[in-house]
Amino acid sequence: MMENISVSLNVNATPPLHHVHKRELPKQGGMYVFQLFDYYAASGMCLLFVAIFETLCIGWVYGADRFYNNIEDMIGYRPWSVIKYCWLFITPAVCLATFFFSLIKYTPLTYNKKYVYPWWGDTVGWLLALSSMICIPLWIVYKLSTIKGSLRERFHQLACPDEDLPQRKCPGHHLFPMTELDSHC
Repeated sequence: MMENISVSLNVNATPPLHHVHKRELPKQGGMYVFQLFDYYAASGMCLLFVAIFETLCIGWVYGADRFYNNIEDMIGYRPWSVIKYCWLFITPAVCLATFFFSLIKYTPLTYNKKYVYPWWGDTVGWLLALSSMICIPLWIVYKLSTIKGSLRERFHQLACPDEDLPQRKCPGHHLFPMTELDSHC
């Protein structure tokens, strides 16, 4: 009698675990999702988008001369002056050109060079890519909407360095230059 009970308990307990295992651990789904993340979210296009904003902010919003002086304060000497022009012109141009080239030459994702992802797979991929890229413009809009003043004053306030950061007065390439009376930086 005791054997019948233990056998019936084992038989009744096994099938539900077996079905959960089959449903929860698909065979090829992990690679499918991994390729979506790899191709869209961790791709060069997302990184280039961030690099474009960084170089534009350093060279034109914060100011190449100001950043050049900060570098000198950090390392103790002035770097080669060509670096400043790279921050202003060369790096943003190369990043923008590469970004647009990758958009123009975009091809849909394939798996093993045979399986082309369906339209909804590409949509999920682009949503993954946009989830990291949209943070920068959204944060700019958020910060501009929470600061008081005119639009020009708000942009300028966002471009000013911390007040405790040692700064030299230098004429530079700024996107929103202001007069001494208007500016504290």
